[in-house]
Amino acid sequence: MIRILIFTLLLFSCAKDEFKAGEVRNEDAPPLRKESTNTDFSKFQYDRPPVDLLFLWDNSSSSSFISDETKVALNNLVANIENRFDYNVLMVPLLASGNDGAYFFSASGATPGNGITTISTSQASEYITTIGAHPSSSSEESGAQRAVNLLRDNQENGVFRNGSYTIVVLMSNGDDNSFIPEDVDDSSYNVQLVGEQYARGKAHDILCMRGFYDTENSNLHNSHSTFASNCSNSESIDSTMLRFVSITSLFPRSQCNVTKYLRENIVYKNISKHIYQTPYSNDYTFPTTSYSNPEEGQDKFNLCRGDFEHLFDGVNNAIADAIIKHSYRFWRLAESGEPIDKSSIKVTAINGEAQREIEKIPDDVIITRDTLGSNDVDSNGSLVNGYRVLDGTQTVNRRYLPTNGEAYTGQVIELFGNAKVTYPEYITVSFKEPFKYYGYFHLSARPLESSIKFYVNGKLIPKSETDGWTLMKEGNSPKYLSDFNVLISSPTDRSPATPEENLTGYFLKLTGSAVYSNGDTPRAYFSPSAN
Repeated sequence: MIRILIFTLLLFSCAKDEFKAGEVRNEDAPPLRKESTNTDFSKFQYDRPPVDLLFLWDNSSSSSFISDETKVALNNLVANIENRFDYNVLMVPLLASGNDGAYFFSASGATPGNGITTISTSQASEYITTIGAHPSSSSEESGAQRAVNLLRDNQENGVFRNGSYTIVVLMSNGDDNSFIPEDVDDSSYNVQLVGEQYARGKAHDILCMRGFYDTENSNLHNSHSTFASNCSNSESIDSTMLRFVSITSLFPRSQCNVTKYLRENIVYKNISKHIYQTPYSNDYTFPTTSYSNPEEGQDKFNLCRGDFEHLFDGVNNAIADAIIKHSYRFWRLAESGEPIDKSSIKVTAINGEAQREIEKIPDDVIITRDTLGSNDVDSNGSLVNGYRVLDGTQTVNRRYLPTNGEAYTGQVIELFGNAKVTYPEYITVSFKEPFKYYGYFHLSARPLESSIKFYVNGKLIPKSETDGWTLMKEGNSPKYLSDFNVLISSPTDRSPATPEENLTGYFLKLTGSAVYSNGDTPRAYFSPSAN
């Protein structure tokens, strides 16, 4: 605060607004209110999100495509996960039962048991070199049900964690043939039709475990499904994102240059498609991934291309989707304890060059919150859009999608409806500090009461106990006060304001229109008192 104290003796004639010879002039200059602007950017990634990877590798006798190049690519995939995520990785042979042949490594070094061999991350590359070394003699491939069983049976042991990003990767140069009856004549059996139906049923099972699955609007459940149509007998891991990435033959055998031991895929690629296409009931979405080959897409990739260096690009893309757009329900207003004039708050959402003002929601509106989406409604069921200021210091998770996170402690606003922001949109919040109200005016010297003239913004203020000024006295004499707080809460509330503004000297008590605030210019003229 700038305080100007002037002691001047005038030896020349003055206008009537100026002080006379021998008078003291005291002038106060409360500063303009401080204005603050906070800009926090929405994010698209956060530190080491949880990613659970199930890798099913083809261990059939025809899996000659698992070459050294494939293993190098797989090692690069593991390194990518290791550097960026809180990972659990379960690697299992495709042709096996239960957790037979399963190897597990993780960022935490957990030991799940249940017949799973635990290795360190540093041992993963050594294990990968052994893939394909001991092929199975089995002719039946049941990869879809195997994926279902592994996801179902390895939840309680911590392999597949609730709320994580769950990515299933299945590599095969064949296809699931477990739905084909024994001794059937292939020429009379519609493998294409039944295979597509089988894929739908197994996609339903995996989606049940994914969670956020609107079964009432899904037509995937059928007689091939393990779980009920409403998933009532399924254990869901409520995965933040679940993907089923299949790396199989998408060309007929005659057009595949990698190996002649294959069959064009039906089941796995359709499971990939159905899981990729099925929306999340909590409004979660992930970006559409770009594909370089026309036959690929929707998490199905072509083994026949033989591009082993980029064989796992689709998996890397799926994992990268784990750091997708974040959506926010709360936004930072100010640090704890920073004074704010709530009526001055201005909230602006910015997306590129486009801007939109977000309005404050009246306090009397009763809101039912949609904590996982933007469908907040009032008591009439009408959508509510805007913001509210939460009182005092709060600790909140600013982000609500894809998971709750980005904790903040301080003063915040809560966003509702279309005011909730999703990356890359962000918000700026501006506000001013509250007005300071001065209920007392400081005099630098003992005044002669009859000589006092007091002005606010050039207007002469009368002496008055109700709308003007009075000199603070002790008995009949001006009272000297030390460290006296000159601030009051408001013109109608004379309780002392905090933080205090303490001065020492003599004081005028101000009432009514004499109370001044930020930006005003109060001034007093008086003659010093000898007594």
